[in-house]
Amino acid sequence: MYRQIRIHSEDADFQKIIWRTDTNQPLSTYRLLTVTYGTSCAPYPAIRTLHQLAADEMSTSSEACKIIREHFYVDDILTGANSVSHAKVLVSEINRVVQSGGFTLKKWASNIVDVLDSIPVESKLQKNEISIYESSSVKILCVHWNSHQDTLQIKITDPQEVLTKRQLLSVIARIFDPLGILSPTTIVLKILMQDLWK
Repeated sequence: MYRQIRIHSEDADFQKIIWRTDTNQPLSTYRLLTVTYGTSCAPYPAIRTLHQLAADEMSTSSEACKIIREHFYVDDILTGANSVSHAKVLVSEINRVVQSGGFTLKKWASNIVDVLDSIPVESKLQKNEISIYESSSVKILCVHWNSHQDTLQIKITDPQEVLTKRQLLSVIARIFDPLGILSPTTIVLKILMQDLWK
């Protein structure tokens, strides 16, 4: 996604690469003209571009644009529908909106076979890309989703030793939960941390 978003030409001067293939050759300077993956600012232009695309296309498909604005997390989308027919329409509309901006969505996954059948093979999540965590498990926003059982799975490791306050704080800080589904568990850990300091 990042490489499909051009940056302003004046900003390209701040994304230069000095390169040479052989130490006997002179150095060459290259300017990167698209958003560079790995830079700290990269997620912002990606998200901002999607939001602008949704705003531009709002008159043609308001529901798809609302999903693009509210259900995307950088380059992952996680949404649902109340019926199979509605899901098929949403897939089609979301694809149409993002394609109008030059993007192509890949790695579609669903817990409904009929919805998957409506998606071209090259756009589906391929079998060899499915997590070895569990068969038919797909990693979405650091959480494993089993599409056959329609369940979310989280891998937890039991510490082998008694944790210090610093180690417990480190465990709490490492929990990445953009969906907020771990909040009932993480709040217990945070309360425990507060109690330890009393």
